[in-house]
Amino acid sequence: MKCCIVRDLLPNYIEGLTSEEANVEIRAHLEGCESCRRACVLMSADLTPAAAETGRRIDLLKRFRRRLWERYAAIALLTAALFTGLLLFTKNYRTPLPYDPGCMTTEIYQAAPVVQRFGITHWKDVGSLTHTQAAEQSLTGTISLVRLVVTKPAQWDDLSSCGRTIQRGDQTVRVVYHCYTRTLWDRLFPARLDRMTSTGDIYGQRLWTAEYTPIWTEIYYLPTDYRRMEQLSDAAFDALKEDAVLIWEGMN
Repeated sequence: MKCCIVRDLLPNYIEGLTSEEANVEIRAHLEGCESCRRACVLMSADLTPAAAETGRRIDLLKRFRRRLWERYAAIALLTAALFTGLLLFTKNYRTPLPYDPGCMTTEIYQAAPVVQRFGITHWKDVGSLTHTQAAEQSLTGTISLVRLVVTKPAQWDDLSSCGRTIQRGDQTVRVVYHCYTRTLWDRLFPARLDRMTSTGDIYGQRLWTAEYTPIWTEIYYLPTDYRRMEQLSDAAFDALKEDAVLIWEGMN
């Protein structure tokens, strides 16, 4: 192989870009040619720093791209987490609604004792009894109870209620609070409720027995957070009526 050809191939040879067949011939030529061997040494000295710098730049570029993708992934995960949290918040956070006498009222209904699982007796609306339950009940044993009712289409999705039997001096009183609620999701995508009836926790354990005794009952509407009401003392629970609307009272 001629010197001119070898010197043309030396840059590629030094960088390892030539074929194995060409490498064999180049090495054979370098062993017998002092001039080309010196040229190879000089070229190697010139190319090594450049190659090292190129390698460093490539490594920096790879690290930059990797960090960029890591940031994109972190932003995507954070966005998904925020979106999921916002969705759960709008689906679960409930806001109390004010009392509306135009569509909220109470009604008297007939209830009969129904024995459920574990032998527990529950007073159930006669109109909602199955044929089997109705056949098992003697309707002469029905009682009159009071429940809160939405009488026309509304955009509320749930009802909170809490009741407690307390002593006011010598008088035993059943105090009951109600509040309709709506989630932020329902504010954005309202759904119509044609009718909502609820006894909720109005009567508590008094209705989980067939031994029913009417007592003086006061039913109020109170727009508030009901989650901590169970923790209140009887006096504090009774005092809530000062901020509530009385919607029904009587023996029940």
